[in-house]
Amino acid sequence: MRKKAKTRIKINNPLQASGRRLFDDEKGAASIVFEIESKQQILKQRKEIEQELVDMLKETESDFSLQDVQDVIFHEEDNDDMMKIIAMFDHVRDASELNNVLELVTDAWNYFPHKVLGGISPAEKLLEYKST
Repeated sequence: MRKKAKTRIKINNPLQASGRRLFDDEKGAASIVFEIESKQQILKQRKEIEQELVDMLKETESDFSLQDVQDVIFHEEDNDDMMKIIAMFDHVRDASELNNVLELVTDAWNYFPHKVLGGISPAEKLLEYKST
C-alpha cells in the first residue's frame, strides 16, 4: 500500500469509528470542517497552541514540557498516543479544566507535525489535499 493511502487510513479510521467524517460520503456530509486557508494561517495557529500548551502545563503543575508534547505527536505509533499527552496534565482540578485540556490536545494533534505524515501536520495535509 502506498504511503499516502496508509496516511489517509490512519487519519480516517479513528474518525469513522467515532461517527465523524472528514469528507462527504454516502452516509452524509462531513462532520468536521477545517477552515484552513494558508500555510501561514497554520503556522500562526501552531504558535498560539504552543503558548497555550506552555501556559496549561504550568497551570496544571505538570512535570512535562512543550517539547514532550511535540515529541509524542511527532513520533506517534498507536491510538493511545493522544492519551499519553492528556496524561501529562495529571493535576487537572475539575471537569471544565479537563475539557480545556482535551480541546487543546486535539488542536495540538491537528496542527503539530507527525512523522507518519512526512513531517507535516494533519492541517497541512488537509491544505495539501484541498489544493489538488
